[in-house]
Amino acid sequence: MFVEGLVPLNTLTDDFYTYHENTRQIIGQRSRKTYGLGQRIRVLVDRIDPVEKKIQFAILEETPRRPAPRPLSKKSKRKRR
Repeated sequence: MFVEGLVPLNTLTDDFYTYHENTRQIIGQRSRKTYGLGQRIRVLVDRIDPVEKKIQFAILEETPRRPAPRPLSKKSKRKRR
């Protein structure tokens, strides 16, 4: 199933983004975060307008994953006792 929609610039509230025609990217002024044409991002459906047959998406920000804690070595365990 092919679905097409958009993420309006005014819904990106984490920064002020401006469109750069030469690179076809939007770039955040503070964070320098970039989004470009063809870039894969995770989104969720924000609104559906059945009358105009339009779908609005919101970017799903992924939280950075923490690396799994490493088990203490035998040497480290001895020092802690």
